[in-house]
Amino acid sequence: MIRTIIVGSIFTFISINIFAQSVSVLSVPVDARSVAMGNTYLTSSQSNGIYSNMAAYAMEDNKLEIGYNYRPWASDLTDGYSFNSFTAAYSAGFKHYFSLGYKSFAEPDFDISDNNGNVTGSYSPGDYTLGLGYAYKLNDVSAVSVTLNYLNSDLSEENSATAFFADLGFKSKFKQLNYGVMVRNLGSKLSYENSEIALPLTFAAGVGYEKVFSENHSLTGQLDAAYLNGDDESGQTVGVGLEYSYKTLVDIRTGYHSSNEEVGLSFYSLGCGVKLAGFHLDFAYLMADNALKNNYSFSIAWKM
Repeated sequence: MIRTIIVGSIFTFISINIFAQSVSVLSVPVDARSVAMGNTYLTSSQSNGIYSNMAAYAMEDNKLEIGYNYRPWASDLTDGYSFNSFTAAYSAGFKHYFSLGYKSFAEPDFDISDNNGNVTGSYSPGDYTLGLGYAYKLNDVSAVSVTLNYLNSDLSEENSATAFFADLGFKSKFKQLNYGVMVRNLGSKLSYENSEIALPLTFAAGVGYEKVFSENHSLTGQLDAAYLNGDDESGQTVGVGLEYSYKTLVDIRTGYHSSNEEVGLSFYSLGCGVKLAGFHLDFAYLMADNALKNNYSFSIAWKM
C-alpha cells in the first residue's frame, strides 16, 4: 500500500510558507496576552512562561498556575490549521520554579490511497512539543531559567522526525524598567527520510516599562527584538505592545509586530483580558493584509 506522502508534503509546504519558517510550532506565540501586544513576551510574568521566558515567571507570587491556549491559523485562507497548548507551573519555595508544557500544531487530514488510487484511509499530520522548565531566582529582581524540550514532527506515517532542544532565559529589573534576554532552540536537527531541518536558533532581547498612575490605573509598555537563524531563512522580528490595566481586573491591549518576510508575518493587534476569582481570560485579534488577517487567540488560566 502506497501512502500519499506527496499530499502530506503539499500540506506541509503550505504550512511552511504560511509561517515563513521551518518549524512553526517553536516560534509562533499562542497565549493571547503576548499576541495582543505584538508578540512581546520576554519581560512578561505569566503562566505561559515555559513558552515565553521562564525566568520572567520566577517574578510571580503565585504558588500554582494552570493554563490553556488556543489559536487557529490562517483561518481566512483555509481550515484545519490550529495551535493548542497546556501549561502548568509550580513555585517550590522562594527561589525554585518549575513548569510543564505541551504545545501542538494540527494540520488538515489527507487521504491514503493504494496503487490503484482508491482511498483506503486518512492521516493526520502535525507537530507537538513537550517541555520541562526550571527557573532560579537569583535575588529579588533577577532570575535565570532553562527549559528542556522534545519535538515530534509528523508529516506522514513514513516521514517523521524528532529533536531535543533547550531554551535559556534571563530576566531582571531596575526600578520600573524590566529587561530580559533569551537563546531559544539550542539542539539537534529534525532528520526526515530525505532531508534535515535545523531548528530556528533564536536570539532575543526585550524591555518593559510599567507606570502606576494610581491604585486603579496602570500602563505597561513592551519592546521585543529577535533574530532567527535557520537553514534556508534568517531574519529579524520586532514587536511593540501597550497594556492599560484597571484595578488589575480589566486589561486593554494593542501592539504591532514587524517581521522579515523570510521568517514571519507582520500585523497589528488588539486584545483584552479579565481577571476574576483567580481566573484570567484573555483574547487577541489581528489585523493584517496577509495570512494572519482576522486571526485570533484565546487563553484561560487559573492562578493560586
